[in-house]
Amino acid sequence: MRKYLIKGTYSFKVQKIIMADSSEELVNHVLYRRGGYGLRGWKEREQNAYEEWIDSIEVEEVQDE
Repeated sequence: MRKYLIKGTYSFKVQKIIMADSSEELVNHVLYRRGGYGLRGWKEREQNAYEEWIDSIEVEEVQDE
């Protein structure tokens, strides 16, 4: 059996409704919430919509060392 290294990039799009008193408060909530993960930090149950797709993929056979 051969070994392969797969490298790739992907994009994702999320949508969530957030209540805030101002757009500044909203931006702070999105960018600086727990751990600073921004949109990636949204748990599946918090999202109203989620979509992802592969931008690029590269496959390379790896030799045993």
